[in-house]
Amino acid sequence: MSQEQSLPAYLPISIFVFVLLSLISGIKMLCIKRNIMTNKPIFLIIRIIELLALVFISKISFLFVWAYVGIIFIFIITSLAIGHRRSLILALGTFVFNILLSFLFYYTKGTTTFSSFGIVNTIYFDILFGISIVSISVLSGMIQKDNTDTENQNKMLVGEIEEKYDLLALAQQEIKSHYNKLKYSNKKLEETNLKLSNSIGEFYTLHQISNAISSILNIKELLRYVNDVIIGVMGVQYSTIAIFDEKKERLKVHTTNISDSDNLFDLSSNINSPLILETLESGKPIVNNFANSTSYSFTSGREINSLICMPLISKTRKLGIVLIEHKLNNAFGDDKKRLLDIICQQVSIAMENAGLYQKMHVIAITDWLTGVYNRVHFQQILPIELSKAKENKYQLCVGIFDIDWFKKFNDTYGHLFGDKVIKAVAEAVSESLKSTELIARYGGEEFIILMPMTTLDEAYERLEFLRSKIENTVVTDEQTTVSVTASFGVAGYPSTADTDNDLLKNADTALYEAKNAGRNCVRVFC
Repeated sequence: MSQEQSLPAYLPISIFVFVLLSLISGIKMLCIKRNIMTNKPIFLIIRIIELLALVFISKISFLFVWAYVGIIFIFIITSLAIGHRRSLILALGTFVFNILLSFLFYYTKGTTTFSSFGIVNTIYFDILFGISIVSISVLSGMIQKDNTDTENQNKMLVGEIEEKYDLLALAQQEIKSHYNKLKYSNKKLEETNLKLSNSIGEFYTLHQISNAISSILNIKELLRYVNDVIIGVMGVQYSTIAIFDEKKERLKVHTTNISDSDNLFDLSSNINSPLILETLESGKPIVNNFANSTSYSFTSGREINSLICMPLISKTRKLGIVLIEHKLNNAFGDDKKRLLDIICQQVSIAMENAGLYQKMHVIAITDWLTGVYNRVHFQQILPIELSKAKENKYQLCVGIFDIDWFKKFNDTYGHLFGDKVIKAVAEAVSESLKSTELIARYGGEEFIILMPMTTLDEAYERLEFLRSKIENTVVTDEQTTVSVTASFGVAGYPSTADTDNDLLKNADTALYEAKNAGRNCVRVFC
């Protein structure tokens, strides 16, 4: 039987299968509209029916090529939807069904679209097709797996972003809370500033003192300035600032506008009265608008009737007092007391800052071991002193010396004993210097001496004296006693140098000459 004669026998079945496929397509459209295709069992059932129908069509219809294309397309879609494992099972089932149909048509003497190939070729074609759909299932499944992994990662990223968004929302809420608190604080501060601005005198005083605190670091200058401001703004007869000496535990008048010597003597002699010391100790001010000299002996001879004594104290120590006095009764109200209290608080802070600045300045310019000036300070002072010498036309000399054989002290007795030697030499020289002279540790065991208004001959004599004193210095430890010597070099302006660099270089050259000459001697740069 030929292919053209056999095809009509299967035409009704082919028509039935095509109608079935059309019906399945309609069902799929309906399922998609109603979102039922997301159900995997229904999806699989529909795909299986489609595959079986297409495999059947491929055996009996002249449209077998499109049937195979449809099968491949379905496998691609199915693998992407359900993964390679289930798709692989479906492909294997389709493969087996395809081969069974080929055998069935062959043994029942049915006619297929491949009847002219023979059973062997038909099976060979079915095997190749089966391998194709299995490969397509695996590849499509792998793509689906990658897509699924990517989707899961995206979900994780979305989850992390949502979590960070929640954290950001909490942070924004916290910032908003802080902003409200800050807004409330600012409101309170504005109210305080508004109250302060009601008094022009208060505002001016605080402004002036604030400027002074930021610009004047010298305590003496600061207190004189503050005392003048208090007199002008408070409108008092007298204003006095006394500083507390912690070592002597006594107050000492620092700044006052009292010019009469007898009145100043009475004030200075009685400033440490029990009432004032109690004020400084307790931190509570004295306000008396009906004062008399019997109760306040420091007012004797000045006809004082009103006074305020305000303590100057910091968090850690007592600094002093501010005393304002007036000849009128009832001269000081609460506003005056409040204003003076604010001034004293600022002055206390300024005094403590100035004190810390002075201490830090001393630390910055002092050598930690010897207590003499350090190299940095000397290099700052030398150009200034040289300029003065040039301007006032006097001579100036610089001497450099270092301790002889110092390395031997360190190697023999240790670095701690070496430090003791350096300190002993610095003390011996410092004690013998004139008030105009200055010594600094220049580095290690080397020192430098500045001698203004000194000729080279005078400098030689001075350094020779210092060399002799060092030579007679004995350094002792628990079990060690040693003598020390030093070598000196000196240069002078204008005889041997005209700049600060030349002075240092020439003095250093002279020092090396002293070392080469056998040490423990003084050499002048020529």
